[in-house]
Amino acid sequence: MIVRVMLKDKTIVPELLVADKFTARLVGLMFKKSLPGNSGLMIPKCNWVHTLFMRFPLDIVYLNKDLSVCHIDEDISPWRFCLPVIKAENVLELNAGTVEAVSLKKGDVLKCIN
Repeated sequence: MIVRVMLKDKTIVPELLVADKFTARLVGLMFKKSLPGNSGLMIPKCNWVHTLFMRFPLDIVYLNKDLSVCHIDEDISPWRFCLPVIKAENVLELNAGTVEAVSLKKGDVLKCIN
């Protein structure tokens, strides 16, 4: 499934992959050389991630059930564990620097459209 992520009628992620199947959730971005361009990976029903076996840093955006940003971890290096975010129900993984580039902040509400 590929969708766009919007913030205030501005596309911040033009191509979002959704890891909604067991294998996609298990593998995620592990072993990938990069996350192409401005794409991202959404992991539904998730409130923490790790960057084991990753080759590049990530910005991690934690979203509640309404897709409101409840926490952000920026520039997470490979081989790290992030702490669980209790209110999060979805995790959005982006290339490092994306959060700053699009001025994303806690409380922003995202919209996913096909």
